[in-house]
Amino acid sequence: MRRMLLMASVVLGVAGTVWAGKITRVETHVDLTAGNAYGSIYDARHSADSVQYIGCALYFFAGGTRLACQAQDVNANSLSCMSDDPEMVKIAQSVSADSYVSFKCAGKSLTYLYVASSSTFMAD
Repeated sequence: MRRMLLMASVVLGVAGTVWAGKITRVETHVDLTAGNAYGSIYDARHSADSVQYIGCALYFFAGGTRLACQAQDVNANSLSCMSDDPEMVKIAQSVSADSYVSFKCAGKSLTYLYVASSSTFMAD
């Protein structure tokens, strides 16, 4: 019995850490015709190319806070737009390194922002 426990602990020790759960990979996509972009920040950062990016930045100035979202896909299609809407600024504050971000632009105005922070978008 003792020998079986010792063998089991050796096997478990060799196996190491095992991760489980759904993982969603979403590289950056930019649709210039529709004026929208989406993707996972983690996947853009860890893509095989050095072209993709997606994210949002907050700027504070004397007149208030401004939000800018920008993205570029593997084909170098890029999109960026801004908003000073307080509700969009609140949403943008939830963006993290493991977030999925989707946004829509009408010209240079940000009209839609969706941020998802989920275990499916987390780094592994």
